[in-house]
Amino acid sequence: AALALAFSRDGKQLASGSADKTAKVWSVGDDGRGRGPITLKTSWSGIRPISALGYAPDGDALAVATRDNTLHVRDAQTGDVLVVMNGHKSTVSWVAISPDGRFVAYSDGRGIHVQSMATGEARMVPDSANLPNDVTWDLASGWLADGSGFVVNLLPGNDIARSSVWLVGASEPPRKIRDHARALCVSPDGSWIASAAEGSRSDYRSIWLVDQRGQ
Repeated sequence: AALALAFSRDGKQLASGSADKTAKVWSVGDDGRGRGPITLKTSWSGIRPISALGYAPDGDALAVATRDNTLHVRDAQTGDVLVVMNGHKSTVSWVAISPDGRFVAYSDGRGIHVQSMATGEARMVPDSANLPNDVTWDLASGWLADGSGFVVNLLPGNDIARSSVWLVGASEPPRKIRDHARALCVSPDGSWIASAAEGSRSDYRSIWLVDQRGQ
């Protein structure tokens, strides 16, 4: 069974990772109606069961996280390891390479991390004494189109009523955009962030549309 899926940026390749320790890359065709046959392009085996996948912008490389707590950037066609990402101590559940190919963002049991592809330097998002210890950082989107960061939802104690929306930069501290969000999405160009809230007050049962400054 497939445990993880990822589309290439151009939508022409689909990667799948399975419990049988196999990764496959599929070619997505076009039948003239916006969809088409999916044919096997390549596959490679000999890895642990995959927990998360994420394509590089050019489609030539693939971030592959496995259930033995490893994360590698591999050649999408051969499976050869290009970069070993170190520093995580639990299974990676989400991974994405930035649009400029410079950073890998991933989440594990400790939180969200941003790691440089060139130097391997990593930082955890966030590491702030002003935040409670029981917070959960929920990744709401992949990278913004310009590669500047991504949007996350902070859930103290998994309490929606105390949730908040944050913009996490690749090289800057996280910045709070607004309070309360049950669902989030980001426009393709990254200019708008939509959030839906729910609660006892009327302003908690709303859909908000804000820019990256929260306005």
